[in-house]
Amino acid sequence: MPRMQAVLQGSLIILDTIPEAYVHVGSEFRFTFVNHAAEQLFGTSVAELLGKTLWDVYPASAGTSLEAGFRRAMAERITVTVDNYHQSGRQWYAATAMPDSSGGLVVRFADNTDHKLEDALRRSEEKFSKAFQSSPVPMCIVDVDRNGYFLEINDAFECITGYQRDEAIGRTSTELGLYYDSRDLEESRRRILNEGRYRNLEIRFRKKNGDVIVGLVSAEPIEINGSLCAIAVAVDVTEQRRAEQALRESEELYRCLFEVESDALVLVD
Repeated sequence: MPRMQAVLQGSLIILDTIPEAYVHVGSEFRFTFVNHAAEQLFGTSVAELLGKTLWDVYPASAGTSLEAGFRRAMAERITVTVDNYHQSGRQWYAATAMPDSSGGLVVRFADNTDHKLEDALRRSEEKFSKAFQSSPVPMCIVDVDRNGYFLEINDAFECITGYQRDEAIGRTSTELGLYYDSRDLEESRRRILNEGRYRNLEIRFRKKNGDVIVGLVSAEPIEINGSLCAIAVAVDVTEQRRAEQALRESEELYRCLFEVESDALVLVD
């Protein structure tokens, strides 16, 4: 037993010199060792920590998965790792409880904030990608600095314009002849550069088959790899504009007929 205790003590001395936070708790979860990194993590001196339980020092952990994981490691004598968010430090830690030969636990708190942020970013990108691709309205991402160079388009863009991804990605709207009037392209670029965004800009587009459609386009600037880009969404109002034009022509026709009939009445009189 004295030899085993000496080995444990030697191990704890080594742990005191490493940058990761390590603590040792006895069978009642009271601190018997706290290294310098753990002292900084808890924001309390070693003297104030020794003899206290984790729940005394970190009340927010009581009743959480962190406490459950530690109790399981102690009871089953197995290694258990639990992710834990340290509120005061605003950091994520992977807390690994490892049973030792003295009947207690050696606990390592490894900072995995970067991993958590990367994971959150990955999930966010996945959500955006799904929303982008499944949107029922045409959407695209273009490099503004490269004359509207297409970086990505969604399924609705393919369906409306007739251009497939491999035909559009890596080419500009000018190369595709997508804008019916080049002045619309210049205006959209001017608004992004000068106003930062635009809403419901009416633009006529030429589809791959030559048909002209009308869209209300809105765009927001985004930065990708240091380049000014924009994500744009268009609402197809072609049929609405045709209906409005047909109504105007009908009203004009009735006006002309009314004027003709009025003139005829005057002649009869």
